[in-house]
Amino acid sequence: MIMSFFMLLITLTALIFVHEIGHLVAARLIGVRVRTISIGFGGSLYSYHDRTGTLWKLSIFPLGGYVQLHEDNRTNLNFGNQLSTKFFNSCSFVEKSFVALAGPFANIIFAFLLIFSVSFLTEYKVSPILGNMGNNLSTTLSGLKENDEFVAINGSNVNSFNEIDSLLRSELILAHKISVKIIRDDDLIEIDLVFNEEVRKKIIDEGVARVGLLPGVNGFRVKNVKADSMGEKIGFKKNDLILSINGEQLNTVESREKIINKSSGQVFSVSREKIEGIEKTKNIDFFVQQNENELLGLEISPNYTNQEPFSVFESLEKTGGIIISFVVYVFTAIGNFLTGTSVDFSSPLEAGSFLSKGISGSYPDYILTVAILSLSIGLLNLMPLPALDGGNFLIYLVEYIRGKPFNTAFLSILQKIGVSFIFFVVMVVLLIDLKNLF
Repeated sequence: MIMSFFMLLITLTALIFVHEIGHLVAARLIGVRVRTISIGFGGSLYSYHDRTGTLWKLSIFPLGGYVQLHEDNRTNLNFGNQLSTKFFNSCSFVEKSFVALAGPFANIIFAFLLIFSVSFLTEYKVSPILGNMGNNLSTTLSGLKENDEFVAINGSNVNSFNEIDSLLRSELILAHKISVKIIRDDDLIEIDLVFNEEVRKKIIDEGVARVGLLPGVNGFRVKNVKADSMGEKIGFKKNDLILSINGEQLNTVESREKIINKSSGQVFSVSREKIEGIEKTKNIDFFVQQNENELLGLEISPNYTNQEPFSVFESLEKTGGIIISFVVYVFTAIGNFLTGTSVDFSSPLEAGSFLSKGISGSYPDYILTVAILSLSIGLLNLMPLPALDGGNFLIYLVEYIRGKPFNTAFLSILQKIGVSFIFFVVMVVLLIDLKNLF
């Protein structure tokens, strides 16, 4: 629990810094001086003045932050050679809104960059090339052969194996006959596939894998080994590639069953790229003898033979899809919360646990968790509540419509109400979290 809290604290501090930097950069772009940028509240742990006169602070309570702007001509600060007479309270509605919204959008842009980097550097797509099609191949598809590469389905280009599935599903809703272009032995050919009602319905409902259309597989990659499991005791490690069992190659998706199937004795042939800290590939054999009540405890996934990294455009497309899906999820959850429907949100300590597990497991997992937290901070700060950036934007909008600003006392009361409400919500969530923990 302590490690989870520590990881959450460090990560949130970094994301708050990104948020406040967004406000600072926006303020400087419109020509307003920043008096103070603070990560956290309360007494200062560390501070210094930069050459523009801005005071940078790290405060005792790091769960939050603020940027104090140059607002009135009574301020008597020494800004060196860069004198300015522009004050934030005299800025236009557009300029004020730009500064207010820059913080949340800094978090959203930061999340976008993190997700994009993980997608572009680590994600792969499976090429639309058929592998060993197993025993489930429908007679309707007997005209297809191993290593056939799909080029088009009813005139629509095919760029990945997933698109074979999605295009066939959509086309079969309205038709029983599908025209496909494939590359076979370096020749481009076109064939017509006619589906009977049983096969057509199976593809629409369950996907092409159910009728035997599968990509090529060369073993199964170990994604995770459960602690204290039989697999860990035998010596399996994360990223091991299981190539065969008892000399039989694992070259179809269906052969997964041979790994998870219990047997009195099996010999696993495993390829490992790193042996005792030395970067090299070596095949090793594990003799596995399971009892009836034992599980290997391996999380595995197919090692596809025909895969290639995402292009920049594909990574951008996937990143945008993830961002949009999460935005929809957050606002749906908020709507459910306001209407009294149950809400499935991760608690703070759960988030900390995900972070600590992510960094101990793999950097991509950790980076994606940080990205989701940054996206959450950005979206929640856009809510129209006093003390949040969305609330400030709403105040500026109302002032613009009514043609005059609110008085300072009224704004101070709004801020106190907003801070109190946020503090109350945070404390309730933490108390529920601690109650569930103990």
